Amino acid sequence: MSTWTEIRIPLGENHVFLFRILPSTHPRFDPRWRLRRGGNPRTKTFRRIRRKTRREILGIEKSAAASSSGNGKKNRRSPLTSRARKWRFVFGKSSAGRQSPTPASQTWPSAEESSFNTGSTMTRRDEEILTALCSQVRFFSLEQIAREWWPDRLDQTRLARKRMLRLNRDGWLNSVRLLARPLLELAQPVLKWSPLNCTPDYPAISRTLRGRWKLPARVTEVFLGSAKARDIFGGAVPDAVRNLCQTTHDLHVAEIFLHYRRLLGCTKSWVGEDEITASGHEGAVPDAYLRNDEGGIRQVIEFGGAYSATRVSEFHAYCSTNSLAYEMW
Repeated sequence: MSTWTEIRIPLGENHVFLFRILPSTHPRFDPRWRLRRGGNPRTKTFRRIRRKTRREILGIEKSAAASSSGNGKKNRRSPLTSRARKWRFVFGKSSAGRQSPTPASQTWPSAEESSFNTGSTMTRRDEEILTALCSQVRFFSLEQIAREWWPDRLDQTRLARKRMLRLNRDGWLNSVRLLARPLLELAQPVLKWSPLNCTPDYPAISRTLRGRWKLPARVTEVFLGSAKARDIFGGAVPDAVRNLCQTTHDLHVAEIFLHYRRLLGCTKSWVGEDEITASGHEGAVPDAYLRNDEGGIRQVIEFGGAYSATRVSEFHAYCSTNSLAYEMW
């Protein structure tokens, strides 16, 4: 079985131009054979063969397109010449104008295919993102998606936008641009309390919460789960931004969710605000809580934003009255 031949040309410090060729079994047109024999791919003979092969491929594609548009008959695949069959330059389409079958072992690294029957090509990564957007958080920013699900790629933002726009075209996501403040570095909660602890210092907590906002709001691209995704994956999160004044708050709740995703390895214990409201919860509704193994509340999660001392004391009174441990971020 033929394998890919890769030629990597470094472009700067962080970029590499990847040139892939499917070589022929004939040694004359196999660049690896030429290199073993001391041949140079920059020689005139090598370049002449490559240019001629490209012209043949383009001529076949043009003649096939002209024949299909001229008589209205079904476009049949034109036979390739021997040299065009031996050289296949993989730049999106094969030499016959159709998508080239790429071996599974040579594909670009991607998430494992999903076993969920969604009616279209979807990976487990897509399924995880859609599940979170439908039942756990209200939306993710493009920065959060790229950082969390493409962590080891230099072009993570481009890859994330390309995939999210594809899901948007397929009707799984809604894309919105809105104003929100830049994300804070949420390494640990500002306040962590349990029923065995003393009463916290409300003014000091409020000063810490309010003193961390330094930068103004900016235009941010976010992605929400659509009504189609909610019908398939379930959940109670709305498919539109209901409150434009809480966009910064909701983005940081999503950031806390991603923190626990990295910490716990899974997010099944996370219950978001919309799920809490839909379950018929009475009284104050926190941003989220973590379930224990029995299904009860293990810990309440609240993003403090720029809470005043009065707001902090009210939230503490609610949790202490119900004997609930909490974290305020």
